[in-house]
Amino acid sequence: MRHRRRGWSTADVLRANQPLFLPDRDAVLRLYPDTEVTGQEALAVVPVAGSGQVLGCLVLGFDTSRDFPADEQTLLLMMSAHLAVAMERESLTEAEHTLIDALQRKLLPRTLPEWSELVATARYQSPPTASEMGGDWYDVIALPGRQVGLVVGDVEGHSADSAVIMGQLRSSLHAYAAEGHDPADVLARSSTLLAELDTELYATCCFVRVDLEFGVAEVALAGHPAPLLRRPNGTIVTVDAPANVPLAVMPGEHAYATAETAIAPDTLLMLYTDGLARERRGDPSVDARRLLESVEGVERRSLDGLADMIMQGVVDTECSARPFDDIVLLLALFEGNPSTPLPRVDRMSITRHDIQGVKAARRFVRGFLRRRGLSCLVDDLEVISSEAVTNALIHADSEVEVRLREYPDRVHLEVRDTDAKPPIPTSVTSSPATNEIAEHGRGMGIVDWLATTWGSSPNGRGKTVWADVAKQQRE
Repeated sequence: MRHRRRGWSTADVLRANQPLFLPDRDAVLRLYPDTEVTGQEALAVVPVAGSGQVLGCLVLGFDTSRDFPADEQTLLLMMSAHLAVAMERESLTEAEHTLIDALQRKLLPRTLPEWSELVATARYQSPPTASEMGGDWYDVIALPGRQVGLVVGDVEGHSADSAVIMGQLRSSLHAYAAEGHDPADVLARSSTLLAELDTELYATCCFVRVDLEFGVAEVALAGHPAPLLRRPNGTIVTVDAPANVPLAVMPGEHAYATAETAIAPDTLLMLYTDGLARERRGDPSVDARRLLESVEGVERRSLDGLADMIMQGVVDTECSARPFDDIVLLLALFEGNPSTPLPRVDRMSITRHDIQGVKAARRFVRGFLRRRGLSCLVDDLEVISSEAVTNALIHADSEVEVRLREYPDRVHLEVRDTDAKPPIPTSVTSSPATNEIAEHGRGMGIVDWLATTWGSSPNGRGKTVWADVAKQQRE
């Protein structure tokens, strides 16, 4: 049916919350004389109502006249009732999923700290079912004495209790570690706390303490897969550390054993949860190693790009059982002490809605590069930072953080905000529908043109837009 009038049958049904049965074309035209009827002889319009409000209309057109007897009207009313229940369930599921997603974002770190000697990035993928809550978490902790704590953990189950316990456990472990306790003691205290929370849930955990000055990693496990190390020569090894028991399994303050391993500069550490496994009963360490080995040119990629490729490898796994769990991936690159007195990394913050911050960001980028004798990169990185910061200030209702890091072969720029929606590079020839959600000014198209490589990655509660500019190409 095609309509060309100021109002029509569905509007009347929605307003009155009463069904409308029109047995033939004459009945339709009698009530709606301005309606052009094409190919339909009878019409049934039934309100779809639930929770005291009209959710919509069920409209059925028939190509022959019909009288709509009482039993047929009853059937149509039953159909609309079932449709209302389905719509309400879908609405509740969507609302529940939104609440769960917001809660999980609040329980994970907003941003990760950085050091001249070490940089880290993390990824979290929620459970496959919208109504489930995950118990996986990660953390990067500044420790006393130029040391860094890397943590991943997994609380049993996919319920609200799992997420709540995860939040409590993450906070307590962070506090124990920041106080300066050694890894074994941190796990022992966390195990005691979890047991005292009066829950039947247990948790696994991997805690790695990295000494930035001496290049040593101490690994403590609580029933968790051991981390992987990718050495500077490209070999990948699994840290040989005692598995121990999960947290809260043994009564009292259980003694956890640890292992130390030397890490040379340019060593990559990979921590993860068992959601990386291809199958529910698979070996996560085997599959984690396979994923890391599958990425070509690891040494040439930015850490964010590497994390994105590994997570994409998880999604692309051809297995009907995947994904079956939530996933955490934490990558840390130990670079050792810088060879120059200048720190490798620098950062600045721009207050919310401060459009003058774009100018400050350009000045920050220019100073960083000129101090390092990299004036040849100033023009490109100033434009890239200007576009990325402008988009962040306009589209994200938050503060913006700008980070720069020098590598031997490139300069890495990050612009962080709390809006999880990724930027969309769009050309001027795109459709009007695409233009409505595109970045104003097509700024990301400029970034795509100038950067050697770029991307957008989730970052705790928001996203990081990052770009690499190679040194050699501009010399």
